[in-house]
Amino acid sequence: VLPLTQLLSELVAKEQAVAGVSVGDMTFDLNSGAGILSLHGLATTRQTFLNFVKALTESELLETVDYPVNNLINEKNIRFALEITLKNPKPWKRSHSLFLPF
Repeated sequence: VLPLTQLLSELVAKEQAVAGVSVGDMTFDLNSGAGILSLHGLATTRQTFLNFVKALTESELLETVDYPVNNLINEKNIRFALEITLKNPKPWKRSHSLFLPF
C-alpha cells in the first residue's frame, strides 16, 4: 500500500531536483479507480520541462506521464500540464477528487 504522503514527498523531491520547475497545483482523480494525477506548473525552458518529465518517468510510483504537445511549443516560460497515472491506485480509491495548490 502506497501512502499518499510518500507520493507527495517524491513529487516534491522531483520538483526540487530540477532547477527551474515550479508546480502550481495538483488534482487527484480518485473516482475512476485509475489513480490519475493532473499536475500544472511552470518551467523556465523547454529542456527544463523535459528534464522534469524524465525525472517523473523514472519514479517507481508512477505508471505513465503524459502531456499535450502544446507544452513544447514555446522555448521559454513553459506553462505545462501533465496527466500522470499511478502504478498502484487501488488503496486510494475514494468518492472525491483532491486539489492541492502548491
